[in-house]
Amino acid sequence: MITYEITDEHVSYKDVTKLLHDVGLSSLDEIQIEESFKNSQVLVFAFESGKLVGCGRALSDRVSQANIYNIAVVDRLQGKGIGRHIIETLLDQVPGQIVTLYTHPQTFQYYEKIGFSNLNTGFIKFLTDNKLWFIEEGFIDS
Repeated sequence: MITYEITDEHVSYKDVTKLLHDVGLSSLDEIQIEESFKNSQVLVFAFESGKLVGCGRALSDRVSQANIYNIAVVDRLQGKGIGRHIIETLLDQVPGQIVTLYTHPQTFQYYEKIGFSNLNTGFIKFLTDNKLWFIEEGFIDS
């Protein structure tokens, strides 16, 4: 049975770091990942028998705008609705807000399927030493 928590009270950031590394969502170290989650206003963690199997976070101005990041589910449980439940729980915590989501181009269809729309008017400024990877992965054209 999967349980969900909206605080990090029972979370090991070593486990969060491993999860994000395993699914290819981050190369940050444990201290940086913990800081990014603790600086986020909205958190969701998924557990199976007390073990972390999924997570997600959002930044919000608590008025009109929120951004979702780091939606991750262990490989063996992907496709079982855990990611969707994490997103729905994040969305429930930012009612009445426009929500943007930053994701890999390979997951566009999934997010469109659950109600997100592709944003044609956004811009992003990457760190110079990371830009080539983002071009190669299809995040940006140039």
